[in-house]
Amino acid sequence: MAEKPNQDHHGERSREFITQQITGRNDRGKRMLKLAGKTMLVSLVFTATAVLTASALITRLHLIPFQGEGNHLEEPFHIGRDETETAAESKEQGGSEAASEAAGRETEKGAGANETRTDGTAEAASAGEAPGTAAPVTSESEARSLSMEDLVALSSRLQEAVNLADNSVASVTHLKEGKDWFDNSIQTEGVYSGVVIAKTGGELLLLTTAEAVNGADALTVHFQRGNSMSASVKCRDIPTGLAVLSLPITEENRGLLDTVEALPLGSSYRLRRGDLVMAVGAPLGIVHSADYGMISNITNGVNVTDGLASLIYVDCAGNAAGGTWVLNSDGELVGWATDVLSDARIPHTALLGISDFKDVLERMINGQASPYLGIKGTAVRKEQEAQGIPSGIYVIEEKKNSPAYEAGIQPGDILVAIGGKKVTSMREYTAALAQVGADAATTVEVMRNGRERYALIRYQLTMGAR
Repeated sequence: MAEKPNQDHHGERSREFITQQITGRNDRGKRMLKLAGKTMLVSLVFTATAVLTASALITRLHLIPFQGEGNHLEEPFHIGRDETETAAESKEQGGSEAASEAAGRETEKGAGANETRTDGTAEAASAGEAPGTAAPVTSESEARSLSMEDLVALSSRLQEAVNLADNSVASVTHLKEGKDWFDNSIQTEGVYSGVVIAKTGGELLLLTTAEAVNGADALTVHFQRGNSMSASVKCRDIPTGLAVLSLPITEENRGLLDTVEALPLGSSYRLRRGDLVMAVGAPLGIVHSADYGMISNITNGVNVTDGLASLIYVDCAGNAAGGTWVLNSDGELVGWATDVLSDARIPHTALLGISDFKDVLERMINGQASPYLGIKGTAVRKEQEAQGIPSGIYVIEEKKNSPAYEAGIQPGDILVAIGGKKVTSMREYTAALAQVGADAATTVEVMRNGRERYALIRYQLTMGAR
């Protein structure tokens, strides 16, 4: 009986121990729940911070212009333009058949050339990417903006291009002997500009204006670094207002002329409105002056004597009589100032594009005259043929005292053959003239409108020399 209290005491201690164990487990559970809650709260805060940071970075990336390898900003300025002009584009711009055909020839020549497109498609293709995945480029407003450093760099590059071209420019002094009212001998002179366009082992060939050589008793040429040298007329071409001078390369002048390079000849078919051009020679009427400008308008298919030409207007100074030679941004000769086709109502300098006259220049360099019939014409269109007009070249005008004028060809005639070769376009017309050659006898066939129908008339004539 005495052991009962001990049993009760031990029972109470056991219950107390069990209660403490249960309470401890409850406290540990609460602490674990509290720790888990804190962990979840920290995780939520971290996630929200990461989301906000990522959003800010994405926005920042969209605001930063892409400056990949294809858009490096070290180049301050680049003029992007088409290398060639398709026939469809030429017709859409109001160009003539001859201009379209010439543009088509240029297209065939340049068909294999790879060009970089400004929309990034070419870069994406070369990198193996789909066109739609091209990297973002600078915005249009950012691309149009120029910093002062860009302008200084552009001015420096233009200055270098003009100085380089000016090494090929020479002054041409026209000397003429005469008598005054009292029968005293007098000498008059005029100064014009010329540019070197070809160089052989024995002579240097200078392109100048026809006015520089007309009526001259003596011609002297002077480069910036060297003495005056006598020159002779290699060939002149009155319709274009040009002449080519020959400077013989001798032991005395070889040292000087070896440093003079010919200007490369560019393609006027590739010019576009907005292109930057440089005028050298005598754009201000002073030899070795220079000016810059932009192409404001290009008119293709302008009727000129025995062909078609491109008339280009630029907003820079130009002096046709003194000789103004216009270069593209690559420093290539692409045209010259003309007074023949200029419009007094347009306060811009008118140019003739070089691409329409390369065959004429080639003959002049070789001392050969170009054939001359002396008409202005245009090809009869298909819709005109449907109205009963014969296929051929519609004669708009014939030059006075030309072979066509002397033979009796009249405006309104349809020229259908030269030397037995049918002509239905201005391209075929100029090719037929070239095949006959200057000063050669040939047959020209025209269709003349009578009371009831067109009648064929054959003319025997001698081709002239331009």
